[in-house]
Amino acid sequence: MKSNFLIMRPLKNTNFCRMSSLNSNFSQSEAIKSYPIATQCFHPVRNFAFYELEKKSTLLKSFIMILLVMVSLCSCMQNKAIQGIAIKNGPEDRFFARAEKEFYSKKYDQAFILYNDYLAIYPKTPLAPAALMKIGAIYSVGNNYENARRSYKRLINEYPDSLFVPECTLNILATYYDEGRFDDVIEQAGMISDDRLYGSYIVRKHTIIGDAYLAGELPPDAVFSYSKAYRSATEIERKELILKIETAAAFLSPTEIVALYERLDNDTLKGSLLYQQGLSKFNERKYDDAKKALSILLTKYPGHEKFYSAQNLIEEINFQSQYNRYSIGCLLPISGENGIYGRKAERGIMLAVNRFTSQESITPINVILKDTESNDEKAALAVQELADENVAAMIGLGTVETIATKAQEKGIPVISLSGKENINEIGDFVFRNFLTTEMQVKKIVSYATEKLGLKRFAVLYPDEKYGITFMNTFWDEVLSYGGEIVGVESYDAHGGGDFADQIKKLAGLYYEIPEDLKKAGEMNNAITVYIKETYNLHIDARIADSIRKQVGYEKSDDKKLEDENQIGEKLDDEFTVDIEIKGVDLISGLHRIIYLNQDEISIVFSESENEEGEDAEVDEEPEAIVDFDAVFIPDGPEKVGLILPQLAFHDVKDVTLLGTNLWHSNRLIEMARQHVQGAIIPEVFFAESSFEMVREFVKTFEYAFDEKPGFIEAVAYDTAMILFELISRSDIGYRNAIKDELINMNGFWGVTGYTSFDEKGDPQKELYLLKIKGKKFLELDLN
Repeated sequence: MKSNFLIMRPLKNTNFCRMSSLNSNFSQSEAIKSYPIATQCFHPVRNFAFYELEKKSTLLKSFIMILLVMVSLCSCMQNKAIQGIAIKNGPEDRFFARAEKEFYSKKYDQAFILYNDYLAIYPKTPLAPAALMKIGAIYSVGNNYENARRSYKRLINEYPDSLFVPECTLNILATYYDEGRFDDVIEQAGMISDDRLYGSYIVRKHTIIGDAYLAGELPPDAVFSYSKAYRSATEIERKELILKIETAAAFLSPTEIVALYERLDNDTLKGSLLYQQGLSKFNERKYDDAKKALSILLTKYPGHEKFYSAQNLIEEINFQSQYNRYSIGCLLPISGENGIYGRKAERGIMLAVNRFTSQESITPINVILKDTESNDEKAALAVQELADENVAAMIGLGTVETIATKAQEKGIPVISLSGKENINEIGDFVFRNFLTTEMQVKKIVSYATEKLGLKRFAVLYPDEKYGITFMNTFWDEVLSYGGEIVGVESYDAHGGGDFADQIKKLAGLYYEIPEDLKKAGEMNNAITVYIKETYNLHIDARIADSIRKQVGYEKSDDKKLEDENQIGEKLDDEFTVDIEIKGVDLISGLHRIIYLNQDEISIVFSESENEEGEDAEVDEEPEAIVDFDAVFIPDGPEKVGLILPQLAFHDVKDVTLLGTNLWHSNRLIEMARQHVQGAIIPEVFFAESSFEMVREFVKTFEYAFDEKPGFIEAVAYDTAMILFELISRSDIGYRNAIKDELINMNGFWGVTGYTSFDEKGDPQKELYLLKIKGKKFLELDLN
């Protein structure tokens, strides 16, 4: 998976130079490919080597020439010629000088050949390890990592006393890093003891490990590795390590910061860690976390180089966090085309204010209402006005995209009363509290499959956005529960009231049924009737079809049983065991199993064949083939009220009717009457609920406004109450904290049930399920 973290390159000062400048000039010739020993990744030996060597008086003077070559390796990044290096004038030295000249001229093909020839001719000379290092350098530029490792390992194995061994060891780590094999970097580094290294080799080792941890999305381990490198680093190296630590710290959580803070043993690093954490949280508008980190820095590390920067950040946080913490802005379309909805929401919010402020010891809430007039420009202006008045949070209805966009820009939490898909993707300050498509479908499909045991579904939907969205969501959800969609038909959302064609297609009446399917259907029916009359057992069409197929009775033009004797022969040949039949007892209603033998099946087949012959001349209307347990119709009451009677007219009966919350209308019952009985729908608010909180809300609302509340009034009431409770808490001092609390809210019990928000700002609600009985909607007991 692609990492979300910045993949850091190793330090790029003179001690950590790389041959990236050679990449554009390198081409790997056939001659180079012919050599088996090479390396892909070159990390030149750093110029600190001469200093380290001077400290080791026990080394022989013969190594000075090797040391000078090492210095030249480091200078390769600057494309310097070989000047002032004391190379003896023997034939092997002149040979090596030729290779060096080609190398520094960036003629890597020729240099590669010469270095390999040198190794073949002079494998025991002091410059042989240097030749291997240069081979590695060339292969490094060619990104041939596997051969790079082979070359470095050869140097380590054949020249174990070489001064290049520590460098080769670390170069092997670097090749894994360059390949993106960060786990291998960490694993291999664990086998390299710091005791085998010295000086800046230790710095480089822990820096590469830190880079690998960061690229592997483990920033705490990255920071700790950088801190180990910091201990042995020079002043120049430390400055770059501080930058790396600050980069990694930006990805740390507050908990990880605390844990790392305890592990670090350097005050400079601790201060830098705290500052970077504060800066990162400030940029995320998480002012509480930012202020905590910066305050620790100011208190414990007054001499830190970031001290005054931290002071400035805290001043900025104090300025940014200035708002009227008990003020809520409401952006509603009181006038305009959506005025009816805005006025409904206003009533719910007004009731919430009255209810919340009536409690003892509650600070008065200031609600500022802005009429957006159902207009985007007015809505944008209203958001700005509320921002100028420093409201703590906002509630929005209508023109939701404009409201959400502007609120996000201002860093003001807003809860939108809208079912509009993906509105919360505008930003992390945007939430919505409404009944969504997913909510409704999940509730109704889970009940239909798990509680009712339904498996096969049909969908009849209007060919417009609402219907298409519900159809697709319903289909996916049914499949996720192991169900099956056996029929899907659409109709013109703006057409007339005739749905005969769509219903006939669902019921198998629209197209002429082939003769062989008719015969199969007749046989299935004969089996079903026989079992019902003989054993008082009900089986569905699928069981009957399974019995017919098990006994081998298939009607087709090229395979047909000609008479009763052939039926018997077929049974004798293939039907040698009883068939287990599962069904429902018509008297007790319990599941029961019976077994049919071949004699009984023979009688059923024979009688069915005889009846076919006797009735051949009778021209009958085809019967509906209803092979689904339930039909889902996502439309409003006016259309559904016309569809349901037509379903019954075309013999689509005894199926469960499933709808959306739009069915929650007395108008539907008036239109469909007996044809809508037993229908099941989801709903987020039910005024006739038995819950005491709902009953009290309805009673108070009716007293105040002389009418029953609906869904919009109820969800607006709950939304206001959620915000009122949050802004009245003494521990919440920033708008960002309000946003975080909304996401982390354990759940709010209101008149629309249980409400919480996921990390994307989408609502999570427990819906009601309502069933139509007589002229009423009844709440289903889901326990």
